[in-house]
Amino acid sequence: PQTGDILSIVGLRETSKGEIYNDPSTVLLEAFPVGSVVKGATVYAGLQEGVVKPNEAINDSPLYIAGTQPRVSWTNLGSVTDLTALQRSSNIYMFIVAIRMGGASYIPNEPLIFSKPIENTFALLRNYFGQFGLGVETMIDFPREELGYKGANQQAGLLLNFAVGQYDNYNAMQLNQYISTVGNEGYRLQPHLVKEIRNSIDNTIILKNDPVILNEIDGKNNLERVREGFRLCNVRGDCGNYATKSYTSAGKTGTAEYTDNGGKNMINNAFILFAPFEKPKIATSCIHSGAYYGNDYPNICKDITPKVVDIYMNSN
Repeated sequence: PQTGDILSIVGLRETSKGEIYNDPSTVLLEAFPVGSVVKGATVYAGLQEGVVKPNEAINDSPLYIAGTQPRVSWTNLGSVTDLTALQRSSNIYMFIVAIRMGGASYIPNEPLIFSKPIENTFALLRNYFGQFGLGVETMIDFPREELGYKGANQQAGLLLNFAVGQYDNYNAMQLNQYISTVGNEGYRLQPHLVKEIRNSIDNTIILKNDPVILNEIDGKNNLERVREGFRLCNVRGDCGNYATKSYTSAGKTGTAEYTDNGGKNMINNAFILFAPFEKPKIATSCIHSGAYYGNDYPNICKDITPKVVDIYMNSN
């Protein structure tokens, strides 16, 4: 997070015969809906736009909007704030942010009527996401990177989906730049695979990749709210058992649903983390696409990440 150095990059694929092989370029070239990991960017946007306030309580219970299925979180969470909405992963809080940014008010069983052009609200939210590296080029020193699918259909319901990571797609490198930017207090750095190039004869440095700041996030107080919400997710156990670790950290889980070509409802898992919380040395991102269908399996990314981070933190 402090330098942009890529320490490790892995893209595991499976052949039709069930054989596993590593294709690291998939981290840059394949993008997916990633779910709730994006909620930090949504909360930041809401705070910056002034549509929600720090510590403002919002009731997490189903939204009943005319003509649509009820909008829900993974469970009824009751009263949540910007911090606990991130800690406990409230969908309802994010929906309210999107609704207010569009100039609408939620009235049970009534349609949403936006006073602002829906395309403008989409553009505004995407601009905030892009400041963290979501949906834009990370500028990595690699010949090619894909931005991922960006939904062209702009409707009220899809805006709500966007706010919880269920519309636009992102790749794992974008997620890493995003969580690194949150971790290092708002500086979006260019990631690089090459640290330096030396002359093979006299070992002189021909090229050196020093840290490059692509942009800086404004609103440091609001960004700190996002950092704290992510920290609570780890400390309180919502993002895994990190309270007993020898290092501090902050993270966020993500789950996205989609339908495969056979009509089966599938799940993508994601997890992002930085550590230590005070001045991060490492940031990780993980996407498990097509992880499973149904509700019977854990977030494998959440299981793998602490093992990776433990190894790094215990040796550095």
